[in-house]
Amino acid sequence: MKGLLNCIEKHGKDSFENLVMTSGLLVLIDPLKMGDSSMTFNEDSWNPVTWDSSRTDFINAIAGAKKTAEQMGWDFYQKNKNTTKLKFTAIIPSNILGPQLFDEDVHEHLNASNEVVNQLMHATEIGDISPFANRCVHVEDVAKAHVLSLDNNSPMVGNRIIVSTSNFNSQDILNYLNDDFDILRANIPVGERSDSIENISIGAKIDSTKSQKLLNFKLKSLKDCIDDTASQVLRHDGKL
Repeated sequence: MKGLLNCIEKHGKDSFENLVMTSGLLVLIDPLKMGDSSMTFNEDSWNPVTWDSSRTDFINAIAGAKKTAEQMGWDFYQKNKNTTKLKFTAIIPSNILGPQLFDEDVHEHLNASNEVVNQLMHATEIGDISPFANRCVHVEDVAKAHVLSLDNNSPMVGNRIIVSTSNFNSQDILNYLNDDFDILRANIPVGERSDSIENISIGAKIDSTKSQKLLNFKLKSLKDCIDDTASQVLRHDGKL
């Protein structure tokens, strides 16, 4: 982020009009309170991670890096907003699921987010599955939010936009894989359907009410996220 801003400062500050940054949900959330159901985080929230605490573990390192990068963007905007045309927007997605840009981009192992779905599609026993829970959003919705933010007349410009649709865990993924793909049913674990957390509030809450109003479009569902990811993997495997 620092390199990009230095480049704009030196070579394009007078002509550069709109900077849209991809941030991440951890920039909002206190890592120590993710499991606290009494906590609510929204567009005004910032994690409390400091330079020292960011060096304690992997999660704090990511949270600290994302916080620092986004704050640098806002500081740059505040410094230049009265003397340039520059606008700044931060898109804050949760765990991004969905297809690769092209089917040819699918490989044996996918990026970290989609690899969770990929592994469950190829699991044969419930013991092969590591417990997993997160929030997710469809990659196409994240892309759409970025594109809309490039329009200087968009109400999203100058805001922090949370893009997140649903809680989910490994069981939710298994439910959709078993329900929606005959080729997978009977070949992958079923699990315990009652362990699903979709549409259930677990741990700290994310209030994206303001963002949803600014986005002004309906986000794709968890089912869309899983089915679109799985369909592309099955095409790659020659099974669909």
